[in-house]
Amino acid sequence: MTLYWIGSLVLLLVVFPIVVILLHGEGPITRALSLPIWRRLATLGYGVYLVHIPILDHVLVPLAVGAFRHGWPLWVIWPMMRC
Repeated sequence: MTLYWIGSLVLLLVVFPIVVILLHGEGPITRALSLPIWRRLATLGYGVYLVHIPILDHVLVPLAVGAFRHGWPLWVIWPMMRC
């Protein structure tokens, strides 16, 4: 194990119980995280998650393949595919 992984494990073991204690019950943090805005943001985020794969598969990949077939250099095509 590297020092990075040991540090990450220690941080997880310290932070996780604190988060569990803070979220348990009806405290101010639980009420703040239960506001309707968070549900709307989560719905929006999930919608983006569901839509980005078909957009990549049906729009960006064909564009990149077409650009490659027309002789575009890979250093131009690669940033298109990194979205």
